[in-house]
Amino acid sequence: MVYLFSLNELVASPWFAISSYVIGLTSLLIGYYFYAKSRIEKKPVLSFRSYTVAYKPDHVNPDVKVSVTYKGKEIDILSCTNIAFWNNGKQTINGNDLVRNNPLRILPIGDVNIYDFIVADVSEYNNIVFYFDEDDKSINFKFDYLDFGQGFVVKVFHDGDFATKFNVMGSVKGVDKFDVIHPSFASGYIKVQSPCYHEFYQGG
Repeated sequence: MVYLFSLNELVASPWFAISSYVIGLTSLLIGYYFYAKSRIEKKPVLSFRSYTVAYKPDHVNPDVKVSVTYKGKEIDILSCTNIAFWNNGKQTINGNDLVRNNPLRILPIGDVNIYDFIVADVSEYNNIVFYFDEDDKSINFKFDYLDFGQGFVVKVFHDGDFATKFNVMGSVKGVDKFDVIHPSFASGYIKVQSPCYHEFYQGG
């Protein structure tokens, strides 16, 4: 004997309700899995803030005869930019993720010359190495790895002003771009907001 069910009877069946619930729950779990997986990513971010430390006042008042020197060299202006760089993603950035022919480097935006830099804070055990490239006048860096929240803060002395901005160039495998975050939201690296005056007046 063959039983024929109408659509209304099928919908009213308890098995239909149970199967619909199972299908809906499975879809929800699959969606959450792929969402969580997508959140595990490499996410290098950058934050900076610039300060003018000292400048020659003769362009404001020619009668004031004051000179500004840095390491024995007379300059017109000395500014400092605190730069923080860290991995804000849950996936570790390994040293072999760095592209050798396009290394990570810190560069000022605009016609700005870098005088010097100081490493103010750095994650331990990561073997983060910095060096100044004389060819393109940039601060290059590399590391063994950066886990979530790990990175560094450097203080860069230059001849720009308080409006000077910096960028990080280079390539990391699996990363499209480096995000720039305002210092107020630089969680874990709030030191980027601290002034450079202490290092300057200590002769850094």
